[in-house]
Amino acid sequence: DAITADPYREYSPAELLGFAFAEPPVFPPGEGLQYSNTNTILLGLLVEKISGIRLGDYLRENVLAPLRLSHTSFPSGAEFPAPHAQGYTELADDGPPITATDWNTSWSWSAGAMISTLADLHTWAPAVATGALLSLVDVLVDGEFVEALRDISLRFRGSRNQRRKAEEH
Repeated sequence: DAITADPYREYSPAELLGFAFAEPPVFPPGEGLQYSNTNTILLGLLVEKISGIRLGDYLRENVLAPLRLSHTSFPSGAEFPAPHAQGYTELADDGPPITATDWNTSWSWSAGAMISTLADLHTWAPAVATGALLSLVDVLVDGEFVEALRDISLRFRGSRNQRRKAEEH
């Protein structure tokens, strides 16, 4: 609802996680499956925590530049390179699809805010499928990964507990 109410607004990763953590779990852990961007937003925060730089900068330095993806970007605002196809969404609760081409992509952040061309995707897909990007995983699978995950988890778990306590009083 917040996204369709003001699609040009910029959202921080913490705000996106706040939307998710404000809701009760749909089912107990291990008892169901439902798609959510939350895990990918958390992964983006882990990359920032471990690397010490913004996710967009990390992607440019460690993914886009090494693969020479010169027509792929991780926008920090609502910029959208021309030419581009018209985008539509059915995020609204009712009615026909609505134009979403120039919406601020921060609402999906690390879960899908990147913009690319078909030519760059032809380079990216084989790199992902063959493991050419596995050196990125090496950066995340050292001792810092567990510590960063714990820090991020405690920060958001704490904010959820504070909200619950405020609602109880």
